Amino acid sequence: MPKTEISFEIVEHIGVLSTGSKGWTKELNLISWNGRAPKYDLREWSPEHDKMGKGVTLSKEELEALIDLLQKMYSTLFNAITDALEQIEQQNSGSAKDLLIAAQQQAEEIYITAEN
Repeated sequence: MPKTEISFEIVEHIGVLSTGSKGWTKELNLISWNGRAPKYDLREWSPEHDKMGKGVTLSKEELEALIDLLQKMYSTLFNAITDALEQIEQQNSGSAKDLLIAAQQQAEEIYITAEN
């Protein structure tokens, strides 16, 4: 069965998340696939952008939802660490431990709830 030709245009290069040892980059871009409206796209690209790996394509709403989830998880953990450090300074290690465990559980709940 012949492969279907896929056309794409990188409308906006947003950023590189990482670079592999062979020069491939994991990037977030805004891409128009087959002439359609552009979507956010996260995938690996060869240095010349002539080859690509499997990726994830997200609508603007999906990207905003992902950002929101990550911000909630970050805020939960950052605030708990700040509170735990204060407890450690006051030599309340048990209280600090409880704060960190609760934050871990809250972040996990945010993650699990997002899957549904």
